[in-house]
Amino acid sequence: MKKTITKNNQPIKEITQQDIHELKDYLEQLASWKEPLKQIHNFFDNQAIPLNKKKS
Repeated sequence: MKKTITKNNQPIKEITQQDIHELKDYLEQLASWKEPLKQIHNFFDNQAIPLNKKKS
């Protein structure tokens, strides 16, 4: 098996199937946060609504 090296004679890390699965899982976790983060953003972005109605 031939090892590939960079111009600086540094070996290039081989990407394993496990690395690909871990990256896929990580991307799925990030994607799962898309909708909750959008709702949190909308909640805090709307400053017209008082958070404590007793003080308003």
